[in-house]
Formats: sequence, structure tokens, C-alpha cells
Amino acid sequence: SGVYQAVLKDGDRVVDTQIVDRNGGDCADNAPGNEDPYEFGRAVPCRTSVSRTLTFDTTKLSEGPITLRVALRDATGNEALAVNRKVTIDNIPAPRNTAPPTVGGTPQAGRSLVAGLGSWDLSGRDAQYTYRWLRCDAAGEGCTAIAGDGPGHDLETADVGRRLVVEVTAQTDQGSTSRRSAPSGIVAAAPGSDPAPAVAPGDVPGPSSAPGEAPVPSATLATTLAPVVATLTRGPVNGAGASDAARLTAAFSGSKASRLTRNWGRRTLVRGTLRRSDGMPIRGALVEVASVNATPGAREVDGGAVRTGADGRWTATISGELASRTLSFRYRSHINDAKPAATATLGLRTRAGVTLAAGPRTTGPHGLIRFKGRLRSGPIPDRGKLVELQARGKGGGRWLTFRTLRSTRKGTFSAGYRLRRTVGSVTYVFRARARAETAYPFLTGTSKVVAVKVR
Repeated sequence: SGVYQAVLKDGDRVVDTQIVDRNGGDCADNAPGNEDPYEFGRAVPCRTSVSRTLTFDTTKLSEGPITLRVALRDATGNEALAVNRKVTIDNIPAPRNTAPPTVGGTPQAGRSLVAGLGSWDLSGRDAQYTYRWLRCDAAGEGCTAIAGDGPGHDLETADVGRRLVVEVTAQTDQGSTSRRSAPSGIVAAAPGSDPAPAVAPGDVPGPSSAPGEAPVPSATLATTLAPVVATLTRGPVNGAGASDAARLTAAFSGSKASRLTRNWGRRTLVRGTLRRSDGMPIRGALVEVASVNATPGAREVDGGAVRTGADGRWTATISGELASRTLSFRYRSHINDAKPAATATLGLRTRAGVTLAAGPRTTGPHGLIRFKGRLRSGPIPDRGKLVELQARGKGGGRWLTFRTLRSTRKGTFSAGYRLRRTVGSVTYVFRARARAETAYPFLTGTSKVVAVKVR
């Protein structure tokens, strides 16, 4: 009966099949719409000897160590194993930087610079970001690392006449990639000779007495100086008017609710304020952004930082490609404090993003319709994600699921369906639905509908 198919297997799971040689069309299933692939028009449909190179798509295989098998089948279904080996599939790359990090702020001693993450292609994985600041010469060369690993750097006398560069490293479970920013402007000296106070007036008790009051006794003076000294050893203050008793607010733009449900791909803005307990704004302060997606056991990832304006207001942009997650915003009154002075938390829920294409768009009453699509939202479970194909009449009615299939690790899926009972001219509409699952941190989402006319 001859050589018919080559079969790619992930262990015992069939991943793909290919006809080795169609033999002028005789070595092919005459009725591809049913489950029997061995229906031929001739008694000996396939060549008895074939030499050919076949190419398989490894993105359909499971990520990580697997047993890769390739078998050959003849036209009666007999199977012989041709390849059987242990391999490691690594289709998911390490993070790729698509736009370099940036350095913002005023390059002047006594002011601060803040790092922008740039843009990264994470292949649907969660990333942890780390920062490294480097001090360069006036030409932006000869750079050496300096103390500090946060998204902000407070400029000091040693920076004057030099340029600063930030190096951002994105780390996922697939590896890490680092990218440096362009150099900042040359750092200027602070204006005047008196440095700005390290502690905002009114936030830390001081030894001075108010006008008209008795001088502070020496015993009280020693007591009140202690917290000042302790504060000065904590590092630079975070913002003008920095306070340990800060009040941080956060809300989704246009809403006062602490939770928001959105469609995948829709960018979201979070707005908030940072003020002292007396209501005065804390200006030019870094507010950290972090998040944990809704997958059980997920780690917190660093989302960078935003800076408050002159009125204490700030805005953070949340990518439309992020999964459902808890968003955390933190303010530390001194750079690198172990404990935040104020926090705010929001809940974000994202519907799964799905695409679907169908063809041909016009077919006969027994035509074969082929579907292909992709889950646009990730991370996707290592075994893939279940996707439902649904149909109904163009005029409405209940959606019926006619096929459930599993996507690849990259989220692609495909299937065929042959019509059997259609009579007359009818238009069907189809959609793909991805249900919520524990290992898939998205709400149930559906694709746009596609129409197929039967006549």
C-alpha cells in the first residue's frame, strides 16, 4: 500500500501529520471531513519507495525536555518508528529590547534622574526589572557603576561635569537581557552655595522654638536632635516635602472603583495623589509600580516608577497586554527605605484576547471550512490553552460549541469542519472563545465573529 504519512509526536501525543508523497493525488484521503484518514480511490494509492525531506513546526511541541518521535505510516495504518530521541524544546526566547531605556529629569546636582524602562518583547512571560546606574565622562564614555539599584538617582557633587547612564535588565524564566540608555545631559552644579535641606520643614522635629516661645531647654534639644540624625542617615529624601506620614491615593482614570474589568489590548491609566498629612503635596517624588498576575504562585514584578508633579499628582500607564493582576503603588519617604511610607492597591481584570479567521467565506452545502486563530493574551500554560469554536445563524440565536481544541504554547490553533446538514442558502457566523482557567490569568474572552455563506 506504500508510504503514506510522517507523524510528529511529543512522547505519545500526536502533534502533526504530513503526507510524504501524494503520488499525483492518489495518496491522499478521499474524505478528509471524517475521522477515517485511510479512504483511497485505488488499491495501491501510495509509492512503495519515497525519498523526501520534511519540515515540522517545533512551536507545536511542549516547551522543555521531551521525547521526540517521528513515525512513518503506510496506507493501511501500519506504523514504524523512524526517530526516537530526547531533546529540549526552547521556542520561547529571552526578553528582547525593542526600545532602549531612557533617562529623565534635570541633570543638576541636588536634583534627581529617573529611569524609563523602554520597551521589551517578553514573549508573554512576566519579567523582573533591575536597574544599574553608571557615571560616565563628559563624552558619555568610560562609564563605571555607582551605588544604587533603583529607578531613581539623586545627583550629587561627584556627578557634576559628567553624564549618567542607566542599564535596565529584564529577567524572565527564559533568561535575561540588559540594555543601556543614551547618556544624560552633562550634570551642572547646584545653583548658589547653600544646599537644599535634607529634611522637609515640619516633617521631623527640630530644635528651634517658635517666635514668642521660650527657648528649647538643652535636654529637649538633645532629644529632638536624635530623630534628625537618624533621618539623615537613611539616605536622600524622596521628593520635596517628603514625609513618613504621607497619604498615597490611586484610582483608575475616570473611575473611583478599586477594581476595573477591561478587554485585552486596552491601555489603562491610573491616576493618584501624594500628599503629607497636612494636605501639602509632595513634589518630584518617585512612586513605585509593581504587580502580581492572577496565576497562583506568581511572583511580583517591577513595573518601574512614576514621578509626582508640582501638585503631588501622578499618572501611570498600564499596558493593554497585561493579564489580570493586582497593582501596587508605593511611596518611600527616603530612597531605598526598606518599608514604604504609603501604599495603594488596585485590582485589574482583563478579558482574553482571541483572533479567528475562517475560509473560504463562501462554500457549498458539503464544503470544508478551515479555521485558524491565535490567543493574543499570555502567559499561556505550557501545555497550551483550551479554545472553543462556536457557531450560530447570522440572525442570532444561541451559540453552539462544535469543536474544542488546544492551542500551541505560542497560542496558535487551527481546525477544519465539514458541513453535512445545510440545505439552501444560509449564512453562519463563527467565533472562538477562551474560557477562564486557573493557570490562565484572564477572564473569558471571545474573538470577533467571522461569517461564512453556504449556497
